Amino acid sequence: MDVIHRMKELIVEVERMQDHVLLVGHRVVARVLLAYFMGLNRNDVAHVDIPLGRLYVLEPVCAYPIDILFLILLCREKSEMTNY
Repeated sequence: MDVIHRMKELIVEVERMQDHVLLVGHRVVARVLLAYFMGLNRNDVAHVDIPLGRLYVLEPVCAYPIDILFLILLCREKSEMTNY
């Protein structure tokens, strides 16, 4: 789990953020971040399912880590979108 070790500083910075932040990264990065903010055990990180075409929204509802609003938004395929 070298990725977990390398992401510690990023996680600390994300926790300190006072405003919105957009993180774009590889699926393994998303897996580690989601597992951390969901309070999962380090051994469970590898089993977090990260399908393609999803936008994950984590928003604190109360005091971390007690309540986190967790949304998964589906991205539509380009062929499904209509022009307005």
